[in-house]
Amino acid sequence: MKVDIEGSDIVCLQKLMSTRCRPKYISIESEKVDFDRLIQEFNTLESLGYSKFFIQQQASIGSSKIPLNSIEGRYIDQKFFKGMTGPFGSDLGSDWLSKRDAINCYKKIFKSYKYFGDNSVLMKLPYAKYILFIVSKITGKPLPGWYDTHAQHG
Repeated sequence: MKVDIEGSDIVCLQKLMSTRCRPKYISIESEKVDFDRLIQEFNTLESLGYSKFFIQQQASIGSSKIPLNSIEGRYIDQKFFKGMTGPFGSDLGSDWLSKRDAINCYKKIFKSYKYFGDNSVLMKLPYAKYILFIVSKITGKPLPGWYDTHAQHG
């Protein structure tokens, strides 16, 4: 299940609490302003029975080419373009994390949000997006980008 409801993903997760049906994999666009709300997302996922997590930088998905193995076991050669969500489930690879390790990764990500994110001092400056674009090109990393949290049930 892919959830992307622009800041209301937690509402969908909470609704899943009223059913016993749990998808094997679920993905949400993670909170990027309020760290306590991010922790709430992880706590809710854990309450739903999700125990492994994968953090995916979404800003770098565009123009990547990733070989996928579909659920049916057939190879898919997929090129992702800007705005596409990217690989999902078992196609993400083996870098799945515990809840604690995933939250520790987000602590570092939130430092980047503090300096370069939507509510940062930098974003109040004229030409801030242009500055971030240039810095991103130089470093080869999106600043700050945005992340999806993927979770695996069981």
